[in-house]
Amino acid sequence: MASEFTLGLVDKRGQLSAFAAEKEGSWSGPVPVGAAGLADPGAPVAASQRSGPDRTDVFVIDKKGTLTVFSADGEGHWSPPELVEQAGALPGGAYVAASPQFGVKNRTDIFFINQIDANATGRPEVTWAEEKGVWKGPKKLSTEV
Repeated sequence: MASEFTLGLVDKRGQLSAFAAEKEGSWSGPVPVGAAGLADPGAPVAASQRSGPDRTDVFVIDKKGTLTVFSADGEGHWSPPELVEQAGALPGGAYVAASPQFGVKNRTDIFFINQIDANATGRPEVTWAEEKGVWKGPKKLSTEV
């Protein structure tokens, strides 16, 4: 049965786990996604519907500072991890937010605070993908927060 809503969390083994609400209202899960040790236990995740029919993305920044996405189709089949940003580009465990970009058809935006300079100055940045899933960016939204 196709899921209507997906929720992800990083469990005590550092593995992404997914829960899904089915059309009739019951929940399934947890379903282990990806490898154990991928991220710090309790690492922040973000979920968003990607353009196209019945596709959900769950984003996490792994222990290497890599923004990674896992995608599920409407039947709950999970893709292998896809790297959105290169290793070391982001602080491990950083918060990430995801949203469709309203007003732009078939676009998903991923927001995060990057801290890569010597003073650990935070910079909000965005990475985005259109329907075909080619990730672009990051683009700085300001010089510091």
